Amino acid sequence: MKLAFANILLDPKKIGSRILSFEGVEKVVNKLIDLSIMSFEDVEKVVNKLIDLSIMSFEGIFEEPRPGLLKAGKAPGQFVADLEGNLLAEILPYVSSGDGKHTGNTEDYVVRRHWSGRAMLCLKRERAEVAKEVRLIIDTRDAYLADPDVVKDAVEQHRIETLNPDFVVVWIVAASASTEMSGGTLLRNLAGANNEALLMTADEIRAQAAKSQAHDETWLRGG
Repeated sequence: MKLAFANILLDPKKIGSRILSFEGVEKVVNKLIDLSIMSFEDVEKVVNKLIDLSIMSFEGIFEEPRPGLLKAGKAPGQFVADLEGNLLAEILPYVSSGDGKHTGNTEDYVVRRHWSGRAMLCLKRERAEVAKEVRLIIDTRDAYLADPDVVKDAVEQHRIETLNPDFVVVWIVAASASTEMSGGTLLRNLAGANNEALLMTADEIRAQAAKSQAHDETWLRGG
């Protein structure tokens, strides 16, 4: 499998979770994809899908959720994994935790520029907790190119089309205790920045909002 990384992950000074070794993360992601595919009992079905070049989205391969492996997201061609066991242990040295607990001390906070361009309040980097959990979001090439943010970014479109990967690592969350999205991220996604968010039901939105609010009361991104 050929992988690429979304442009927002390439900034070595990005706020939140950071990748310390792209080579290391790529090795773990390739293993994750292989294990997710081979966990199916009907190997013949999977092989037939993989060799059929017309099925480029691999839709259906990761339908059944398995702990620690890839499961299909709501948007076609998007997959999510909350890593466990050996895969989690292997990837932890290659990532930097993206959040820490609120302290209430103004000296512990800084303002940093978010990848979207807006200024954002963050904890100082040294306040970030040690990463213990990792969530990966991976898209097929076509799903990534259909993402609303990518559609508006001609440079990123050209980069991915030139690389021509099978999958794109879209996002990685390395956290001490909570990989939930922040309230700001949820709101931005619901406003049209994410295809999966557009498919959420009202009940799912309320449930995610409660989780995001609980996350934000305790945790904040490190800058």
